[in-house]
Amino acid sequence: MPNKDMENIPINDPYNAYYPTSDSLGIDSNVAQRLRSLILDNAIEIPGSDKMNTQFQTEWCRQSLIEYGAWLCTLLEITPNNGQSIKQDYINRASKLRLGPGDTVFQNHMDGIGDLQIELGFNSHSRYKKWTRNDYLLRGQELAVEIGHRPSKKDIALANNDHTFPSLYQVTSFFGTMQNFYELIGYPNVRNWGIDDYVDWGIAFKKQNGHDSKINGNTLTYFSKKGRGPSKRSILVHLGGVNKYNDLVENEYRAITDTETTEKKQRQNQLMQRVIENEELAAFILPIDENDRLKIAAHYSLIENCAPDIPHSLRCRIANSTNSDSVAKQLVENNPELTMAHIETTAIQIGIFDDLWSMYRFQNVELMQT
Repeated sequence: MPNKDMENIPINDPYNAYYPTSDSLGIDSNVAQRLRSLILDNAIEIPGSDKMNTQFQTEWCRQSLIEYGAWLCTLLEITPNNGQSIKQDYINRASKLRLGPGDTVFQNHMDGIGDLQIELGFNSHSRYKKWTRNDYLLRGQELAVEIGHRPSKKDIALANNDHTFPSLYQVTSFFGTMQNFYELIGYPNVRNWGIDDYVDWGIAFKKQNGHDSKINGNTLTYFSKKGRGPSKRSILVHLGGVNKYNDLVENEYRAITDTETTEKKQRQNQLMQRVIENEELAAFILPIDENDRLKIAAHYSLIENCAPDIPHSLRCRIANSTNSDSVAKQLVENNPELTMAHIETTAIQIGIFDDLWSMYRFQNVELMQT
């Protein structure tokens, strides 16, 4: 039996799924009020399914989704100024009423509901503005543990709706693609790998298991089944077998290790040259333990470039930390126009990123042999 609250609610034509917004909602005010109550009140069960997610995908484009979202916000009396925001649940309940598409369409034609929120002026991204790369990755790994598998786009959208994770739009803005993000939280996509990708994976394996470690068929089978690496067959097809693969990885590993040692020595020499030329910097850097000097000097340089107005004494106080995330977050707090992405880009441009956030490819893929 139909829900009594659903009676006399007109079902919209899905090919013209929302009413014009130029002057008004385009519908009777009493109908608008009842629609608003149905969508906002979770206690009311709306029968049906999100058929518009699958049947009418081609009828929507990014712009039409934004226009529909704006109309729905008007219907629900949600504005950026009243402390509310358009939610995934509202989108899906409206879809069951056949007012418009559900969240899947937004994920396919936009970067999810978070993208829509930003387009409509809701400051949904401010919550995560101070998040560093590590914040994204740690929370991504936690989410994977919570749900028991690699987070899908739908998993991320649901977590964002619960205010426990950034939106798809924010993730792709920060990492470029979802594949980049997945790899960094421990789920590499082996499809379409080239030789360099296989070698990088082998180097990560040696870094985690020791320079004398070797990869064998059982190792490949184990990590392939876990979704963490290539299969034995792919190594055979692309690199001629496990023995040839180990030789290639060993040679590249030695070359990279030598290069890293040389480059670190060069950065140490460059720092000492700066210290000789700058008495203030010398007084700050020289008393610091040699193992921490490069990192803390990198903090100093980062502050110097991102916040040149900060005086030397305060610059030293902020820089004197072994936690690069903490330093970066202080810079964002002091300047609302700065973002973590801008700070990381600056670090790359001035050649200090490795001293701040030392990383290697597949670092977050669990490759320890049991």
